[in-house]
Amino acid sequence: MPGDVPHTVVTGVSIRTAHMRISSASMWSARGVIKNGGAVSMTGRRAEMDDIEKLKKELEEQTRQAEDRLTQLRYLQADFDNFRKWYEKEKEVITALANENLINDLLVILDDLERALPEIELEKNKEGIVMVYKKLKKILSDYGLEPIDCVGKKFDPRFHEALCKEQCNARTGTVLEELGKGYQLKSKVIRPSRVKIAEQVTGEMSE
Repeated sequence: MPGDVPHTVVTGVSIRTAHMRISSASMWSARGVIKNGGAVSMTGRRAEMDDIEKLKKELEEQTRQAEDRLTQLRYLQADFDNFRKWYEKEKEVITALANENLINDLLVILDDLERALPEIELEKNKEGIVMVYKKLKKILSDYGLEPIDCVGKKFDPRFHEALCKEQCNARTGTVLEELGKGYQLKSKVIRPSRVKIAEQVTGEMSE
């Protein structure tokens, strides 16, 4: 629940005025009794009581209005808190989506560097490219990018994409080879690993 709004802010002067009028009416009524030796006419007494009753009803109405306004303010504050939470969540989603799109584009460059490194013969040229490759990997890692470990694991369609099968003695569904590296960004798979999986040979086929 949102915090309470100070009561004096909502009620204003009206309730305090009504309290003062009731107290004043009661005081003057008492003074009249004392002044006349307690012999106040029934008509005058009834008029005074009516005035006090009227003031009490005014006070009750002002109190009810104040409570209604306080309730409205609480609802408004709750609505504002809900909007603020929604806005923060939407901002996080938009930022995450922008990062994901950028990282997907950078993965193409990372793939090219990984393919190029084994082909470079001159050690001097290779050293510079290796440095660029390591820096790029470090930057992507800082943003939450992690490679998916797949070789030797059981095939999982959430993380792997099977491109081919190979009959062998390994248990069916075991990932034998990584054909294309997969990545996940903060636990979300943005590119599954492309893999070759095992298809166990039966006894009849092996004979």
